[in-house]
Amino acid sequence: MTGALRVRSRFLCRVLALALLGTGAAPAGAATDGDLCTGAGLLICVPVMALSVPAALLKTDTPERRIEKAIWDGRTDAARMLARQGSPALREYALQAAARLHLNPPSQDEAKSAAQFEIARFLVEEEGVSLSGQTGTQVLRMAVDASSLYALPRPQGKARQLAFVRFALGHGARADGVSLAHCTVCNIDADFLSTMLAAGATLDDPARDHPALLNQAIFVQDDAGAERLIGFGADINAAAARSGNLLYGIADTCTLKPAADKAQQDRNQACVDKTLARARFALAHGAEPNGRAPGWDGCATPYEQARRNHNDALADVLLQGGADADFGTRCRAATAAN
Repeated sequence: MTGALRVRSRFLCRVLALALLGTGAAPAGAATDGDLCTGAGLLICVPVMALSVPAALLKTDTPERRIEKAIWDGRTDAARMLARQGSPALREYALQAAARLHLNPPSQDEAKSAAQFEIARFLVEEEGVSLSGQTGTQVLRMAVDASSLYALPRPQGKARQLAFVRFALGHGARADGVSLAHCTVCNIDADFLSTMLAAGATLDDPARDHPALLNQAIFVQDDAGAERLIGFGADINAAAARSGNLLYGIADTCTLKPAADKAQQDRNQACVDKTLARARFALAHGAEPNGRAPGWDGCATPYEQARRNHNDALADVLLQGGADADFGTRCRAATAAN
């Protein structure tokens, strides 16, 4: 028994002992030292303690849990009944749950997915849950989050995502509070991108401490997707808050280790090949070779990072692309002088 529980149990047991004293039934010493709550006395103490716990702490079957379970199971009629019986807040909660489960299915059960979409449609069209405010923006962000290559690897996942986005936008949802840069690795689908951008979503978000969506496409070597993003206006020099632009991030991903055997040599070469392909694509599409980016005030450069990681082939590519080998040195000297 922990210290906190022992203190509480002694207090409760003394109260019980005082009550029992009125009937002459209290064990000797129980009213003064709390011994009633040790040994066999627990048979009396524990039920009294249970009665003292607030009922809310013991309650596990809440309206939210019931309706989310019905949505999870795809039980349309049960979810409708619970929504009609519940409060407006419960219906709003149910809409977000239906969107989340439909877009990020716990299984590939298409019947359940269809039921979850129907529940969302019912809540909006028949129960009047509004998508014009924060709830609408939130479900669109869910759609962005669901565009991970790993969350929706199948064609029906893409179709599900796009259909839900169009449904939400058609019922008043606004995308001007949604940044597509919030994806970790996005499924860069032309229809999805054009739909979201036309509704006001943005591609870049320099305030976020990670690379923009275009950078992610280049990192996974989705050249076609990266070309689409550039066509939509993505900035190849958008900064991440800590690491400057794309090229610095590329240089930072590959640290070559001493090649003690052929297996390590092969790993090193594979690492180099990836950085070269990424850097050449970025330079060909306007990446600033010295790693300068809006809002980035550091002096580290992609060239220096490549040399530091013993990736001489990448350093040479950067020099060929216009990098200045002494840029970082001059930058640090100027910073120190100021």
